[in-house]
Amino acid sequence: MANTVPISVMGTRPAQYAAGIIAVGNNRLTHQLSNYQQGYWYVVLDASNLNVVFNAVEPSGSTLPNFGVSGPGYLLAVVTLGVSFDNQPQGALFKFLMANGAGARLLAIEQLATQIGCGSLGGFTYTFVTTLNDPNPGFEAYDTEVQAGYTAIQTLSLLAVSQPSGGVMYTPIALA
Repeated sequence: MANTVPISVMGTRPAQYAAGIIAVGNNRLTHQLSNYQQGYWYVVLDASNLNVVFNAVEPSGSTLPNFGVSGPGYLLAVVTLGVSFDNQPQGALFKFLMANGAGARLLAIEQLATQIGCGSLGGFTYTFVTTLNDPNPGFEAYDTEVQAGYTAIQTLSLLAVSQPSGGVMYTPIALA
Protein backbone atom coordinates (compact mmCIF):
# COMPACT_ATOMS: atom_id res chain seq x y z
CA MET A 1 0.00 0.00 0.00
CA ALA A 2 1.25 3.46 -0.87
CA ASN A 3 0.18 5.13 2.40
CA THR A 4 1.63 2.59 4.81
CA VAL A 5 4.80 2.19 6.83
CA PRO A 6 5.88 -1.34 7.83
CA ILE A 7 6.34 -2.15 11.52
CA SER A 8 7.91 -5.34 12.89
CA VAL A 9 8.13 -6.24 16.58
CA MET A 10 10.13 -9.10 18.16
CA GLY A 11 10.96 -10.20 21.69
CA THR A 12 12.89 -13.05 23.29
CA ARG A 13 12.21 -15.75 25.85
CA PRO A 14 14.34 -16.00 28.99
CA ALA A 15 18.02 -16.06 28.06
CA GLN A 16 21.30 -14.65 29.29
CA TYR A 17 20.89 -11.70 26.92
CA ALA A 18 17.17 -11.09 26.43
CA ALA A 19 16.52 -8.67 23.57
CA GLY A 20 13.83 -6.99 21.54
CA ILE A 21 13.54 -5.18 18.23
CA ILE A 22 10.94 -2.67 17.07
CA ALA A 23 11.41 -1.65 13.45
CA VAL A 24 9.27 1.18 12.05
CA GLY A 25 9.97 1.86 8.40
CA ASN A 26 13.75 2.20 8.10
CA ASN A 27 14.19 3.03 11.80
CA ARG A 28 15.17 0.19 14.10
CA LEU A 29 15.09 0.30 17.90
CA THR A 30 16.76 -2.44 19.90
CA HIS A 31 17.00 -3.12 23.60
CA GLN A 32 19.02 -5.82 25.34
CA LEU A 33 19.17 -6.94 28.94
CA SER A 34 21.99 -9.00 30.44
CA ASN A 35 22.56 -11.52 33.23
CA TYR A 36 19.18 -13.18 32.79
CA GLN A 37 17.30 -9.98 33.61
CA GLN A 38 13.71 -9.68 32.45
CA GLY A 39 11.35 -6.85 31.70
CA TYR A 40 8.61 -5.25 29.69
CA TRP A 41 9.85 -2.83 27.04
CA TYR A 42 7.45 0.03 26.27
CA VAL A 43 7.84 2.28 23.25
CA VAL A 44 5.31 5.04 22.53
CA LEU A 45 5.28 6.70 19.10
CA ASP A 46 3.61 9.96 18.14
CA ALA A 47 0.99 8.76 15.64
CA SER A 48 1.34 11.91 13.54
CA ASN A 49 5.04 11.54 12.71
CA LEU A 50 6.16 8.18 14.22
CA ASN A 51 8.72 9.86 16.49
CA VAL A 52 9.54 8.03 19.72
CA VAL A 53 8.14 9.93 22.73
CA PHE A 54 8.66 7.24 25.40
CA ASN A 55 11.14 4.36 25.57
CA ALA A 56 11.68 2.43 28.81
CA VAL A 57 11.90 -1.03 30.34
CA GLU A 58 9.97 -1.96 33.49
CA PRO A 59 11.05 -5.20 35.23
CA SER A 60 7.69 -5.82 36.95
CA GLY A 61 4.69 -7.52 35.35
CA SER A 62 2.36 -5.55 37.61
CA THR A 63 3.73 -2.00 37.30
CA LEU A 64 2.50 0.32 34.60
CA PRO A 65 4.95 3.09 33.70
CA ASN A 66 3.86 6.71 33.31
CA PHE A 67 4.14 7.31 29.58
CA GLY A 68 3.73 11.06 30.00
CA VAL A 69 1.21 11.06 27.12
CA SER A 70 -2.17 9.52 26.45
CA GLY A 71 -4.90 9.48 23.87
CA PRO A 72 -5.39 8.11 20.39
CA GLY A 73 -2.64 10.36 19.03
CA TYR A 74 -0.07 7.80 20.20
CA LEU A 75 0.87 4.24 19.31
CA LEU A 76 2.15 1.79 21.91
CA ALA A 77 4.41 -1.22 21.39
CA VAL A 78 5.00 -3.60 24.30
CA VAL A 79 7.67 -6.30 24.03
CA THR A 80 8.65 -8.84 26.68
CA LEU A 81 12.36 -9.29 27.21
CA GLY A 82 13.14 -12.66 28.78
CA VAL A 83 10.00 -12.73 30.93
CA SER A 84 9.16 -15.89 32.90
CA PHE A 85 5.66 -17.08 33.79
CA ASP A 86 6.09 -15.95 37.40
CA ASN A 87 6.13 -12.35 36.07
CA GLN A 88 3.20 -12.44 33.64
CA PRO A 89 1.08 -9.28 33.34
CA GLN A 90 -1.17 -8.79 36.35
CA GLY A 91 -2.86 -6.05 38.34
CA ALA A 92 -2.63 -2.55 36.83
CA LEU A 93 -0.61 -3.73 33.83
CA PHE A 94 -3.05 -6.52 32.93
CA LYS A 95 -6.05 -4.17 33.26
CA PHE A 96 -4.33 -1.50 31.15
CA LEU A 97 -3.43 -3.94 28.37
CA MET A 98 -6.96 -5.37 28.26
CA ALA A 99 -8.51 -1.86 28.24
CA ASN A 100 -6.25 -0.92 25.32
CA GLY A 101 -7.13 -3.83 23.04
CA ALA A 102 -5.21 -6.88 24.32
CA GLY A 103 -7.18 -10.09 24.08
CA ALA A 104 -6.83 -13.79 23.35
CA ARG A 105 -3.01 -13.97 23.43
CA LEU A 106 -2.73 -12.21 26.79
CA LEU A 107 -5.59 -14.30 28.19
CA ALA A 108 -3.80 -17.46 27.01
CA ILE A 109 -0.69 -16.48 28.98
CA GLU A 110 -2.80 -15.87 32.09
CA GLN A 111 -4.63 -19.18 31.67
CA LEU A 112 -1.38 -21.15 31.26
CA ALA A 113 0.16 -19.52 34.33
CA THR A 114 -2.99 -20.19 36.38
CA GLN A 115 -3.81 -23.73 35.24
CA ILE A 116 -0.38 -25.23 34.61
CA GLY A 117 1.48 -23.11 37.14
CA CYS A 118 4.28 -20.65 36.65
CA GLY A 119 6.75 -23.07 38.27
CA SER A 120 5.99 -25.72 35.65
CA LEU A 121 6.56 -23.40 32.72
CA GLY A 122 9.70 -21.46 31.88
CA GLY A 123 9.00 -18.27 30.02
CA PHE A 124 6.99 -16.67 27.29
CA THR A 125 7.29 -13.95 24.72
CA TYR A 126 4.52 -11.43 24.16
CA THR A 127 4.33 -8.49 21.77
CA PHE A 128 1.49 -5.99 21.54
CA VAL A 129 0.91 -3.01 19.23
CA THR A 130 -2.06 -0.70 19.68
CA THR A 131 -3.32 2.85 19.66
CA LEU A 132 -3.29 4.29 23.20
CA ASN A 133 -6.66 4.68 24.90
CA ASP A 134 -8.42 2.76 22.14
CA PRO A 135 -10.45 -0.27 23.28
CA ASN A 136 -10.53 -1.72 19.75
CA PRO A 137 -8.49 -4.88 19.36
CA GLY A 138 -4.75 -4.33 19.13
CA PHE A 139 -2.26 -6.70 17.55
CA GLU A 140 -0.76 -9.46 19.71
CA ALA A 141 1.63 -12.35 19.29
CA TYR A 142 2.95 -14.81 21.86
CA ASP A 143 5.07 -17.91 22.18
CA THR A 144 5.71 -20.22 25.12
CA GLU A 145 8.51 -22.57 24.09
CA VAL A 146 11.42 -22.48 26.49
CA GLN A 147 14.45 -21.97 24.28
CA ALA A 148 16.65 -18.96 23.65
CA GLY A 149 15.99 -16.92 20.53
CA TYR A 150 13.57 -14.48 19.00
CA THR A 151 9.94 -15.49 19.12
CA ALA A 152 6.53 -13.81 18.98
CA ILE A 153 7.38 -11.94 15.81
CA GLN A 154 4.74 -9.54 14.47
CA THR A 155 4.65 -7.80 11.12
CA LEU A 156 2.06 -5.06 10.61
CA SER A 157 1.59 -1.88 8.65
CA LEU A 158 0.90 1.63 9.86
CA LEU A 159 -1.73 3.26 7.64
CA ALA A 160 -1.45 7.04 7.14
CA VAL A 161 -4.94 8.52 7.54
CA SER A 162 -5.38 12.14 6.40
CA GLN A 163 -6.80 14.41 9.08
CA PRO A 164 -9.39 17.15 8.41
CA SER A 165 -7.13 19.70 10.09
CA GLY A 166 -4.19 18.63 7.92
CA GLY A 167 -1.40 16.15 8.42
CA VAL A 168 -1.84 12.44 9.02
CA MET A 169 -2.33 10.01 11.87
CA TYR A 170 -0.90 6.51 11.61
CA THR A 171 -2.97 3.54 12.74
CA PRO A 172 -1.88 -0.10 12.93
CA ILE A 173 -3.43 -2.49 10.40
CA ALA A 174 -2.83 -6.12 9.45
CA LEU A 175 -0.70 -6.88 6.42
CA ALA A 176 -2.82 -7.23 3.29
